[in-house]
Amino acid sequence: MSARRAVAVAWLLALSACGTVGGKTFLRAYAAGDRDYSAGRFLEAADAYQAAAKVAERDRDRDESLYAAAESRARAGDELGALAAFDALADQKPPSDRAIRARYRAAEIRLARGETDAAYAGFTRVFTDAPEHGVARKALFAVVAHVEADKGKGGALAFETELYPRFASNRLGEEICFDLNRRREALGQAREALAGYLACADRYPYPDGALFDDALMRASILHEQLGDPKAAIADCERLLAYQEPSYGNGSYTRPLMAPAQLRIAELQRDALGDKAAARKSFRKVYQDQRSSILRPRALFEEAVLAKEASDEREACDAANKLLDEFSWTRYARRADEVCAAVGGRAKKLRDERGKGKGKGKGPE
Repeated sequence: MSARRAVAVAWLLALSACGTVGGKTFLRAYAAGDRDYSAGRFLEAADAYQAAAKVAERDRDRDESLYAAAESRARAGDELGALAAFDALADQKPPSDRAIRARYRAAEIRLARGETDAAYAGFTRVFTDAPEHGVARKALFAVVAHVEADKGKGGALAFETELYPRFASNRLGEEICFDLNRRREALGQAREALAGYLACADRYPYPDGALFDDALMRASILHEQLGDPKAAIADCERLLAYQEPSYGNGSYTRPLMAPAQLRIAELQRDALGDKAAARKSFRKVYQDQRSSILRPRALFEEAVLAKEASDEREACDAANKLLDEFSWTRYARRADEVCAAVGGRAKKLRDERGKGKGKGKGPE
């Protein structure tokens, strides 16, 4: 027997010796619950999931079965039975992932039943006991929304201000920090909100800060509103400074990168009157933000500035790029506004667009 064949035989023997993950008895029991649930037999599904929990070999499978049983009772309209099941799972020690989610679902059911105090106490326990859990954010903002409904935006602001130090170092800290300043902004506290957004960006920087870009974009908007366009540009430049290359599939280009680059160009053009710098910045949207839908708009704005500067060559270069690469956009159909030499091609696109509209095609 060759060495390769021996290895293959040994691998097959090892596989045959391994049992089904979770155990065949558990899988059959859980599958019975799935069949009942899919058929709309929710109470039968709950019983089947409950039976699966009893034969589960792993804690995670048991918890998943108990959660599914509780959810089935909720779908059947058995709210009290669902609450009892969710509460029992939520009270497990130590709490599992499903236990935290069970507490959240129990709070949702109690809220729907009008048991407001108990519901919001449940939401509070979720984000207090497990701030890193996936439902912690939803639980937190359910409570914040309740406080705002009861005490207004000022009350919600005070609540989050008091809450923030307790959660500053975990996943919820950044969420609270950003939301605090969103509320300050809504209350007209622009300078306080600006300082707060910048503090959020400092405290939760890229790549760990999920709201780093959002905080800087809001800071840029407030800097502009407060009469400091250079600082507004600096905020966007800070956002764009963290550009990582991708060597495989996908991209590290973040959603606000193209808007930030376009914003720099518009601020240079409109607030600073530096049209030469704005032309370069508009071109960077086209060159650097390869997946952005803002590229044709940026090319057109660059071409407009080139025409104003009597730079026909650059204006026509941008116009031709619009026609070659973005013929489906309105900017390509307007390309002859910035370069007369492409009038024939632009008119053809407009004519085709007009015929399409006549056939009932919707707007672009």
